[in-house]
Amino acid sequence: MNSVKRRHLSVFLLVAAFFNLWAQSEKNVPNKIEHNVWSQGAAMPTARMGAGYGAVGGKIYVAGGVNSSGAFVTETDIYDTTTKTWSKGAPIPTPTWAGASAVVKDVLYMFGGATSGEVISTTAQAYNTATNKWSKVAAMPDSLNSVTAVTVGADIYVIGGYNGSHTTKVEKYTPASNAWKAEAALLNGKSEIQLGAFETTIVAAAGLENSGYTNENEGYTTFANTWRPLPAALETGQGGCTATINGVVYIAGGNKTGVTLDTLQAYNVKKGTWAMLAKMPQALTLGGGVTVGGKLYCIGGANGPNRGNATFSTVRIYQP
Repeated sequence: MNSVKRRHLSVFLLVAAFFNLWAQSEKNVPNKIEHNVWSQGAAMPTARMGAGYGAVGGKIYVAGGVNSSGAFVTETDIYDTTTKTWSKGAPIPTPTWAGASAVVKDVLYMFGGATSGEVISTTAQAYNTATNKWSKVAAMPDSLNSVTAVTVGADIYVIGGYNGSHTTKVEKYTPASNAWKAEAALLNGKSEIQLGAFETTIVAAAGLENSGYTNENEGYTTFANTWRPLPAALETGQGGCTATINGVVYIAGGNKTGVTLDTLQAYNVKKGTWAMLAKMPQALTLGGGVTVGGKLYCIGGANGPNRGNATFSTVRIYQP
């Protein structure tokens, strides 16, 4: 074989080897992530609304709430986001609905809400996800319903709520000391506030005031213990599935003036801007909003905000 033919053969073999490697690498490329889309997880065993909820180590915990007949739910359901399967935890000792919930150090805390007979409660309960046991913790300073909470560091901020009036109360619970401390009041009293937190800022968007549904938005600086006005939410309402991902507060669904919402709005804490994103596949309110793996999970909920409204067992998942 002469030198020219050898060179051509070498070039051919190099090109063939390159395309073979390229083809192999293409096979190993993971599926591209599709953004701003909704998908669905495995249905929850117990349909409910107004439950307590939180995420620990890739699992989502849902406790209490009420079902479609208005009966209180005692089940604690656990969703493994990796295997997409549900399991049972210990039943909640005092079922409540429309209370506040938050997680600190692998413990789900639930505060207030209404108990049997629609009694507005100071009940405070803690579920240890490692031991599968419930315990009582220091009762809330005030009886509150339609109240929400958010974790910042090692503290839980329980904000707003209803006690015959839509309150401006802000109470900080510290699990390490099992103690409560009153913090600076909201600028406007409201209930079912859609809360998010990023670094030392808490966002308290929309809700229900004494004058009606609102899109008013406030920001709280934890180290300064002060509130300030923020740009108003794009959608007026309350009770949306809410979670913060990479400094953006996502609010899915909710309700206003008897209408259940399917909107998804997002507030960028650093930029101070709102955006409307992909609508939910199903309008709902009072579902549980948590984040796992950079995704928003909206668990359960109902087609209205009142006991007796049809409740859902759906798991809606949003990929930003």
